[in-house]
Amino acid sequence: MIRRSVSFLICIFLLACLSPASGEEKAGLVIMVYMTGSDLESCGGAASDDLEEMMRCLPDSPQVRVVAMISGSSTWRLDIPGDETSVYEITGEGLIRVRKGKLRSMGDPETLTDFLTFAESRYPADQYALILWDHGAGPLVGVCFDETFRSGEGMDKLTLNELTSALAGSPFARKKLSFVGFDACLMATLEVAGAMTPFSEYMIASQETEPPCGWNYAFLRELTGREDGEAMGRAIVSAYAESFRDSPRPVTLSCLDLERTEDVCAALGIFFENLETGVTAESYPAYTHVRALSRALGNSTTSCFDLVDLPDLIGMYHTEGLADGSELLRALDSMIVCRYSANIDFVNGISIYYPFDNKARYESGWAAEYSRLDFVAGYQSFVRKISDLFIGEALMNWNSSYQTRLQEEAGTVRLTMPLTPEEMRNIARARLIVVEEIREGVYQQIYVDDRLRCLEDAVSVSYHGEALYLLDESGEILAGPVTYYPVDGGIAVHGNIVYDVDFTLPFGTFRTMDAVRLIYRRAEDGSLSFTDMMVIGDASEGLFLPSGTGIPSLLGLSLVSSGPVGDRESIRSTADYGLLDWIDVDPSRGAPCLAFLPVYGRHNRYAYIRLTDLQGHTAMSEVTQILNPSLISIAPESICEDSDRMVMTLKSADLVSGYGAGIRLVLRLRNRSDQRFVAGAEGAAIDSADVGPVIGDRVVLAPGEEDEILVYLSGESIRRTGVAEARSISVELRADYDDGRSERIQAVIPVSLNTAVFSALGE
Repeated sequence: MIRRSVSFLICIFLLACLSPASGEEKAGLVIMVYMTGSDLESCGGAASDDLEEMMRCLPDSPQVRVVAMISGSSTWRLDIPGDETSVYEITGEGLIRVRKGKLRSMGDPETLTDFLTFAESRYPADQYALILWDHGAGPLVGVCFDETFRSGEGMDKLTLNELTSALAGSPFARKKLSFVGFDACLMATLEVAGAMTPFSEYMIASQETEPPCGWNYAFLRELTGREDGEAMGRAIVSAYAESFRDSPRPVTLSCLDLERTEDVCAALGIFFENLETGVTAESYPAYTHVRALSRALGNSTTSCFDLVDLPDLIGMYHTEGLADGSELLRALDSMIVCRYSANIDFVNGISIYYPFDNKARYESGWAAEYSRLDFVAGYQSFVRKISDLFIGEALMNWNSSYQTRLQEEAGTVRLTMPLTPEEMRNIARARLIVVEEIREGVYQQIYVDDRLRCLEDAVSVSYHGEALYLLDESGEILAGPVTYYPVDGGIAVHGNIVYDVDFTLPFGTFRTMDAVRLIYRRAEDGSLSFTDMMVIGDASEGLFLPSGTGIPSLLGLSLVSSGPVGDRESIRSTADYGLLDWIDVDPSRGAPCLAFLPVYGRHNRYAYIRLTDLQGHTAMSEVTQILNPSLISIAPESICEDSDRMVMTLKSADLVSGYGAGIRLVLRLRNRSDQRFVAGAEGAAIDSADVGPVIGDRVVLAPGEEDEILVYLSGESIRRTGVAEARSISVELRADYDDGRSERIQAVIPVSLNTAVFSALGE
């Protein structure tokens, strides 16, 4: 009897040990969120936003439970301690801390293993899913950047091998996750899919950078706990597509069937093993042109990650007659369950690393890092062979400088750089760069264009005399030209921002400043629309700030003008670029409004063409002065205003022909008052006909100072007045004094001008 009682007690004890310590009922689905807040949270509360979104969208059913390990940010908008790495259950009523933990790095694989082990033990379920939330930077950099722990120069993070190690040490080395999701940038690659295949049935990730707000967690509402990984993947992609349907920025998300990874990797290995046999120094240009023409991902970031759309790359080999990738493309098509992309072409759902644009990173560490990945041997061998040519001895002997032909045609300037057929075959990219000499030996970069035409024996481009200007809502120029750089489908401008880190604190209590990169998308009509803002200068590779730090909420924003300093030959050396000026922007008025307009300055402008060959070497054309538009005087120098407060003198009034046709006026102001004032042109008229807003400078004059204001009336605005024979031009200026007074002054300039000349010249 005693023996039976002891046996009974032992059974009870064993059952207790095997049951969840908390007595949790078994759920249909447990979603585990590894939420690394990083600067996405500390700079704007993006992680807190998504936690609140999960709380709102969580279905009212015990069959679906969400548990999160939350850490990695110095501060949190929600009531989450920054000095803990704790586990919370996410409920409709809020966050419930189920395990308190000391601060640990979210970039340590043991931290992730510990979380997965705890969640699987504490929350029994029929199936589990994992979401990794934070920055992502592709297979060679990693995911989940922890700003509370530093590794080298940047945040500690999970590399792909560390992520694999963490999963291998977890319960999900024995039973697969229904899906692993990356609410992070740039993780939809075959390398990542291959690493996740032993541990998960499906993978959801983005090929492109993600908006800081990330996924749309409304998909949670429809879950019952019985859906499989494919159904959940489709729901996640669909919700993501719905939330960014009207977004102007490039967005992508795809769901991949990891059961198909083995077939894809086998076909990939065979394809590139066959391709590698044809790689020689002679064939290198043809092979590498395919890479240059294929869709690259993540190029709007400050650091290129050398990710390329895999189906587009394989299709390009077929288009160029180098290989038949039909079997590989069929395997890829079966792997890609569903995908969404907007505002970006030739994106098919999965990327791959192929070194080309970021040569320096490949040579300094990425080559070794890639070889350490457990990835397709045939593809890695191909990458090594073609990259040996990429970084090896120069295959082309470029001249130190090439002649540039300059020709004015149809109101524009055409620049042409003659080349040999061999040189033409080795061009990867060509770029026009225009600089303006703002003072002796100092030049500002005012125009850049990558849209050059490649002819049989030359590269050629037309320049319409434009530069980038900062405008207000009415179209008035506030400042410019602004230095910018082309990015895929748009432009980027650089600057500094100042903002409140914790928006719940009083104004000015906790501020920080970051260098940023503002991205603008360029429409077919040339107009620009703001899409993104990114931090630059951190070793985490220029990752996106959270949407909570949108431009309207900033305390300060300044854009950068830069260019080369030195003699004329140094214009071609980007290494000698320096900061020239800060352009302050009022952030309360929203994103800066930028537009390309004809250059109305008086400085000399110079242009050159820079080529980049298929090995990353550069070749330059000679620096050529672009002739300023022809000027025909239409009025003599005269005094327009002479009072005890101001003297205004017309220095010149000229008819401008060629590109930027119009009328250019130069007015010299002298401050005779005892107050500082700011003066600028408010409007103009031809005879009595209003020409609308004018383009002109603004000057700030202290007592006794003098300076010139340039005012420009475009030919188009003059034509719209309908005045055929102009007898006068009047310009209205406004001077705003420090004491709050404003004064309007009108300069009337007698002329005799047939405005039909503008119809003949065109714009």
